[in-house]
Amino acid sequence: MKGITNFIGKYWRGSCDFRVVAGLGLLFLCACLYFPFASTNREWAVWSIFSLGFISFSAAIWLAVGAFRTGDRITHDSGSMMLVWAAFFLSILGPFGASIVTFQAVLRHSSMVQPIKPLVAPIIPLSISPDGQTVRLTGALDYPLRKRLLFTLSNNPDIVTVDLNSLGGNVFAARALVLDIAKHGFDTHVSEQCFSSCTLVFMAGSEHTLGPEGELGFHGYKFKGIERSNGTNQVRFVDLTEQENKDREYFKSKGVTSDFTDQIFSTPPSEIWIPSRNALREAHVLSE
Repeated sequence: MKGITNFIGKYWRGSCDFRVVAGLGLLFLCACLYFPFASTNREWAVWSIFSLGFISFSAAIWLAVGAFRTGDRITHDSGSMMLVWAAFFLSILGPFGASIVTFQAVLRHSSMVQPIKPLVAPIIPLSISPDGQTVRLTGALDYPLRKRLLFTLSNNPDIVTVDLNSLGGNVFAARALVLDIAKHGFDTHVSEQCFSSCTLVFMAGSEHTLGPEGELGFHGYKFKGIERSNGTNQVRFVDLTEQENKDREYFKSKGVTSDFTDQIFSTPPSEIWIPSRNALREAHVLSE
């Protein structure tokens, strides 16, 4: 025990041979770099973490001070600067770097830390019919939903129909979905409800049909931050009249009658107009 105490004191004062210093530094470095892998499957308690941290950093300080003093002593004796840089590496990069790596590894596997969630959530594919030919587009229309649709399409080449079930959403995202559906030549179908901007997507189908319980709901536009007042529709970023006219022309290009489109955009945004099936047929909204 006395011999160990004397060695600790001798090393601290920088009186050891540089080979001893280098050997201890390398040993400590290898042990600390290996330790994270050896402790991967173990869960560490709080007291164990702080105990290990205290021991690891205390040993690092002892090694650092001894290595620096040894290098300084040898430099005075031989004038070699190479040993100074070697001592600097052993005193800073080796012991402290290795002890920090070890401490972080133990903390990562401790009872204090919950598993790290991925920064990027995986894309959840949309529901597909058993025959693989129909994808169900459900929820508020936005760009994440479009991303899910495109992801689903990339993995299901047999899809021919998009079944819509949405109360609407972002008009610009809806227009992007219109282009996607038209590009693939899909049919569109509504088994439940398709309201507001969802009707734009519905009209994009090569064939657009309505199920026995299906409903289509229409109304005029109101973008966030837009107010109708004194007949002025000009707003900060979006011209309401321009946007309504754009989609009015889109409905007409799909064969929808002018009277029907007039009714759509004369319906206040706070209301919803649900035409009868006969009215939809007469206005050429349905392909059936």
